[in-house]
Amino acid sequence: MKNAADVMNCHFFHASPSDTIPVLLQEMAGRGLGSVPVLDSAGRPLGVATTAEIERCLDMEELIDGLEHAPVCIDQNAPIEIAARALARQPSSSLIIVDAQGTAVGALSPVELLEAVLGVEPQPEAARDHERDELWDRADIFDLGAAHRAPEGPGIILLSPGLDERKRRRVWAESTDNLRERLDQMLREPQDDEALESMLEVYPRTVRLRWLPIGDGAQRARLAEALCNVGRKRVRAPSPVAAPPGSAVVPGAAPAALHDS
Repeated sequence: MKNAADVMNCHFFHASPSDTIPVLLQEMAGRGLGSVPVLDSAGRPLGVATTAEIERCLDMEELIDGLEHAPVCIDQNAPIEIAARALARQPSSSLIIVDAQGTAVGALSPVELLEAVLGVEPQPEAARDHERDELWDRADIFDLGAAHRAPEGPGIILLSPGLDERKRRRVWAESTDNLRERLDQMLREPQDDEALESMLEVYPRTVRLRWLPIGDGAQRARLAEALCNVGRKRVRAPSPVAAPPGSAVVPGAAPAALHDS
């Protein structure tokens, strides 16, 4: 009989104290997640946070202090049938698998657990989507071809020039009413924002592109506002130069533009 450790996803998506609210929100939006398990710096489960709870917080410390939902955990040696019953009794977006020390070593979503119980082989692409930087590694280089593949509709643009000196992902985020039109304009015309312009003028071009099509104006506005307003109320370091209205800058190198993730 298989146990939880035999079928768990070792690369499950989660939040930790080293995250920032903007990056966490954009990665959740990119995966279509409404909630995420939160681990402490040692990898022990602290709780589960919803998108709405995350959007209200300025930083991870505030989020962790206000966690309202306990994680659903089970020992890695538990049979999968027991794991399924545990998740059925306490519905959650994921079942956290822990070792004898209480450290999270994996997770199982309801779908993954059902596949394990039924003996269905999991889809390899689904497993890779949990790896946080994998999506960026597979993202297109930002050029006209990639820009013209974007939909002609509203959404949020995500650009990444790579990792900083501390190996953390740098990301530019901006809300727009027309993804393709705005991306084309970024490439064809000089940008007023110096940080964005300096990132786009680097050759050979290495900036990678992702986008989040969000047709619901209210939802897009909430996400854009959350990305723009992080850090305005609780100042722990000199504040960066404000981004233009409708845009947000997150994890990065230049003090006036991209923040650390």
